[in-house]
Amino acid sequence: MVRKNYLSKVIPVLKQGDKFIRNPSVITDKYVDNGEIVYGESVTGAEAAKAKEIAKACTYDFSMVDAEVNRILWTFTNLFPHCLMKSIAGVRQKKKYFWI
Repeated sequence: MVRKNYLSKVIPVLKQGDKFIRNPSVITDKYVDNGEIVYGESVTGAEAAKAKEIAKACTYDFSMVDAEVNRILWTFTNLFPHCLMKSIAGVRQKKKYFWI
């Protein structure tokens, strides 16, 4: 989805011990398998069962998501110093033009 620009960033939330891991039910360790693009596809069969067990054993930690949301909000609110409404109006300008 990131490659197709549907998402801007993907952040892991599963924590195994003190290390963040990517979703074990999605292929992220290889891009091509037997000539087909497999990166981002779901695992199947025995690998899917193993991935579910790994996910159950992990804890969820949203601290990296919170940090990224704070970074985006800080960037957005500082596009125009002390003028958040001007930023929002600028983003909505085309929509307002076509809807009025």
